[in-house]
Parts: sequence; C-alpha cells; structure tokens
Amino acid sequence: MKPYEKRITWRIKNALFRITHPSFWVQNYPTDYEYDYYLNKLMDEKGVPWSGGAKVSYENFDLWVCNWPYAYGTTMDGEVLPAPLTRVRVKRESSISFIKKELEKLYSENIQETHSRK
Repeated sequence: MKPYEKRITWRIKNALFRITHPSFWVQNYPTDYEYDYYLNKLMDEKGVPWSGGAKVSYENFDLWVCNWPYAYGTTMDGEVLPAPLTRVRVKRESSISFIKKELEKLYSENIQETHSRK
C-alpha cells in the first residue's frame, strides 16, 4: 500500500470515528492532516513525554493536553488539531507516561523512607 493510500484510509477511519463519537462533533480548531502525520511520526519515534500540567513538551514545540477533546492535541502556538484517533492516542500515551512518572516517584520515596528507618 502506498503512503498516500494509507493517508486516505486514515482519513476515512477518522471520519467514521468522528461520526460514531458525538463528543468529537465539535472541535475548537480545524483538523490538519499534515500536522497529524508529523505528530504520529514523532510519537512513534519518541513516545509522549509527560511534562506535567497542561502540556507535553517535545524538543521543538509544546502540545496542549487539556480541554478534551475539543482542543486536545493542538500546539501551544498553533490553531490546528490532529485527527481524532491521534488525539485518543496522545491521551492514552500521555496518561501512561504520567502514571509511570508517579509510580517512579512513589517507589523512590518508599525506598528513601525505608533507608531512613534503618
């Protein structure tokens, strides 16, 4: 399958997802499939690094991760959104990243507390 055909298939999947999920019927910005493609490649390469608060920080831009799903996934300085399924992916992977960081903190605090008791 050619990359162009994959992108058309991706658009159809997202259109069907949007139709079947009413919360995605309204969004604050238009969907930009070039940005969507770039963000998916970036997530494939680097994952979703949790920065805390309302953003996920990559080297060259910050990703807004609040206002689900209406503005979720837009860049902090832009006014475009990734495709709905990419927003779902960002939410899932940023949540996993957040949970991992919190567990690491709890684990390190527990180890420090255990050592301080001895």
